[in-house]
Amino acid sequence: MIDKNFYLENMTAFDMMIESDRPAAEKVIFKVYCILQRDKYWLSNVATPEEITEEDTELLAETEAELTELDEQYNFRFANFHQLVMNELKAGQEFSVPETLEPTFEMEDDLTENEAYGEPESVDYDEEDFNETEAIEDEEWEEEDDDIHNDEYELNQIISCILTSAKQSLSIAQLQQYFPEAGEEFLSHEVLMPIITANVGEKTHEELVELLAENFELHDMEVDPDTLYHFVETAEICLEKEMMAFDIATDSLNSGMSAGRVLATVKALL
Repeated sequence: MIDKNFYLENMTAFDMMIESDRPAAEKVIFKVYCILQRDKYWLSNVATPEEITEEDTELLAETEAELTELDEQYNFRFANFHQLVMNELKAGQEFSVPETLEPTFEMEDDLTENEAYGEPESVDYDEEDFNETEAIEDEEWEEEDDDIHNDEYELNQIISCILTSAKQSLSIAQLQQYFPEAGEEFLSHEVLMPIITANVGEKTHEELVELLAENFELHDMEVDPDTLYHFVETAEICLEKEMMAFDIATDSLNSGMSAGRVLATVKALL
């Protein structure tokens, strides 16, 4: 579950960039910090005892110690960032839904002596008890449904948050300079979102250009291949922050972190 190579590769990249390109190095180190918080959460709240290894525990402890040293050396202020996440979580509590109740009744599996010998046991039907049981079942289903809707709401909020930030990094007006025929909805969902999600799908630069060209073609719009190629180069630079946020959000959700916690982290990142 915990990717040792991720930490090794990104910490090495940070060491190589910190003196020559601090902004890029900061993006790398904050991604490491976010994934570390995700992995610590998974280790403490999700992983079974069988899934927890001494190697993973030591890796996270060593990474946290190294980040603490780097924070003191370069003043990244991880504590302030963590507080921003906590503030976002606190602000989002009004949307939280109580955890689904555990079932308060269960079916009897054991046969009675009469049933074992083929003689059905008489059952007294109590309509009041039946209605009460049915009400409990309805309540549990409603709470499960609320949990699902709450998760869907927060997942939509994550996408909306990242897309809103992307429109600030690369405005619709700027996009329309490249593609004057395209409307805002098309540019948001058929141009910006594929770029933001490209890392998760492991698309190459050329594959991303091809995908966007297909999107324009499907909407009966012509686009110059060279213009599209140069646009994607520019967009990938302008939207680095949003691409990183989507990458972290996807990894965190897949690890079992709640959508609410992921939303808070994304808001703090952006």
